[in-house]
Amino acid sequence: MPAIDFPPIKTIHGLIDDHTNLPRHAAEGDAWYEEHAGLLWVWDKHQEKWRELNLWRGRGFASSVASLVGLSGGTQGSKGAAGERGAVGAQGERGPSGPQGERGPAGPQGERGPAGPQGERGPVGAAGKDGMPGPAGPPGRDGKDGLAGKAGERGPAGPAGAPGALGPAGAPGKDGKNGLDGKAGPAGAPGKAGERGPAGPAGAPGKDGKNGLDGKAGPAGAPGKAGERGPA
Repeated sequence: MPAIDFPPIKTIHGLIDDHTNLPRHAAEGDAWYEEHAGLLWVWDKHQEKWRELNLWRGRGFASSVASLVGLSGGTQGSKGAAGERGAVGAQGERGPSGPQGERGPAGPQGERGPAGPQGERGPVGAAGKDGMPGPAGPPGRDGKDGLAGKAGERGPAGPAGAPGALGPAGAPGKDGKNGLDGKAGPAGAPGKAGERGPAGPAGAPGKDGKNGLDGKAGPAGAPGKAGERGPA
């Protein structure tokens, strides 16, 4: 009984020495028999690859393939009713790898994954040899004149130069006219008072003066208050 979802078999084209000789493309249902391996290779148009069907090596092409597709002799009989599904057999050995299929169309661009950790810096490679100098390029066009630069700051004064040599004496000048007398200037401000000089010697004692006149009697004073009465 064919495997579930196995492609239909329409045309068996013949024998091949090895499955690597299979064509890269085929029509749906095309098949080739690899006799020494006992495998029937059938083209699956949905998966775009060859599918192998194990026909139990040793039974031969005539018996195994013909019995599979109903070509053992005479016309093909009507298809019988489907039998019940049998028990799953033991896992067979893995067959040889099929031919490399063509590369499918590129899938949509996936989202960018997170940045990986910073790798360690590799060793510095040896310096390469200098390349040959390239041919000189055509001269470039003259650029526009640049803007006038700002005036520079005034530098510090230089050291004084050495005095120049004495020039030759000039010719004597003509005698000048006598000048007019100048006007008298204003009087100066009075000077400050001088400091007091030292005291002179003591003079001779003077003569006795005359006796003065007697003074006049003064007016009588006001009567005093009566004193307080003493104890008895």
